[in-house]
Amino acid sequence: MRRFSKWMVLLACLLVLVGCTNTNSPEFLAQMEEEKALLASATEPEETEGFVATPKPTTKPTAAPTPKPTATPKPTVAPTPKPTTAPTAKPTATPTPTPSLMPRLQEITADTVIDSGLSEYVTAYDFMKKKKYGADYSSSSYYDSCFPYEGRWGIDAYVDGMSICLKAYSHMDERPKIASAKIQNKKKTYESMGGQKLVDLIGYDDYAKIDLSGFSGTYRLNLEFVIDGEKKKFYVPFFVNGDEVWLCKLTGTYYKNLIKRREYMEKVTSDLNITPENSLSLDEVTYPINQTDKYRCDTNRWAELSDEITEKPWSDEYKVLTIHNWITDNLAYDYYKTEVMGVPRDFYYDDHSGKYSTYDTHVGVCHDFSHVMLIMCRHQGIPAIICSDETHEWVAIYLDGHWQEMDITADVHRGVWGEDVNDVKVTGTRGYRALAQEISSELIYVNFDLWTMATVYGGENYPGYYPKRKSE
Repeated sequence: MRRFSKWMVLLACLLVLVGCTNTNSPEFLAQMEEEKALLASATEPEETEGFVATPKPTTKPTAAPTPKPTATPKPTVAPTPKPTTAPTAKPTATPTPTPSLMPRLQEITADTVIDSGLSEYVTAYDFMKKKKYGADYSSSSYYDSCFPYEGRWGIDAYVDGMSICLKAYSHMDERPKIASAKIQNKKKTYESMGGQKLVDLIGYDDYAKIDLSGFSGTYRLNLEFVIDGEKKKFYVPFFVNGDEVWLCKLTGTYYKNLIKRREYMEKVTSDLNITPENSLSLDEVTYPINQTDKYRCDTNRWAELSDEITEKPWSDEYKVLTIHNWITDNLAYDYYKTEVMGVPRDFYYDDHSGKYSTYDTHVGVCHDFSHVMLIMCRHQGIPAIICSDETHEWVAIYLDGHWQEMDITADVHRGVWGEDVNDVKVTGTRGYRALAQEISSELIYVNFDLWTMATVYGGENYPGYYPKRKSE
């Protein structure tokens, strides 16, 4: 349409010229050539192909392709980051392309508790950015040999942005070999990250940094350590919540009771003004009884023994584990006292010289084991209190910012059934139910018989008494 209009204009001009000019004259022919050149220079390059080349049309077609080569590098530059970014994200996240930033599942606070997604029976809680996970000699079961405290060996972990940094540690003479390592949730398993096998990546000397961009939800780093030729299972749980990574603890069906007990313990200690700071002193701890000419007090003896079995540079968690192990490996439960005598041996024989004390005989009951653990922990600078109901005693130790109940008696695996305290029978293997905080007894008293025996019988007037809670 544009071309037709231009030739109409030209034709009109020619008609005017014909009507008033001689078409054969040199002047007319020269003017016609000039009109053709002007029209050619005013037309787009693609419409000038039929015209005879002149300096002007020649310049225009040359200028037109110039932007095209300039625009061509842009498509070349745009795809360049894509191949570079994609291969980096795939090995560190998942074999299939996933976004590097996932939406947050929920806001995390100190009190957050979530279904882990690992199993319908497993719950995640106590979210943190730095943690040592540990293990000790026990069965090959996950829950007996691995716990969220520093152990004989284990993994030291901390969070750095969207990465988790891991390094193995060991308090043993020989470092246990890591036989396998893989990250798992309910649906997927990753044995390699960034093109490198996890088992080769995680070692004892340097922290391995694992990018978790693209992950979402709760995962478990499952490892196997070789101890004395036997493979011991171990795990480190973590939670990826959008643009943040958290280490955490896991618990099974016991979780609801654990959280309830923690809340109740916070209420009890608050009501009784029990704090970590006022739960360190041994000044008034007179175990097994107040020192007199007739009765021997062993508080200092147990405190000094704690110095022999621990070392000052150790963490509170590792000291607690060591004290736990010493008690459960060296003391035996006195079934003869509970089933035959009905009272402690020193009262039964009316001999309070120490001959029948737990310190000398290495036998006792929950009252003895709990007080020994409390004395040792307090002497090592670890806050501890005594908890009890009408028939049982255990301890609560302040770790990770919480009072954590531990029933040391549940892990004592040796027993005496007769008058001879040396006739000890092994009743099982070392376990760690105490560290799992599996307490079924109802908390009624705190520090009820921590001090002199005379004070024990003060009943409800005693400052450690707490009104009995109705079972829910």
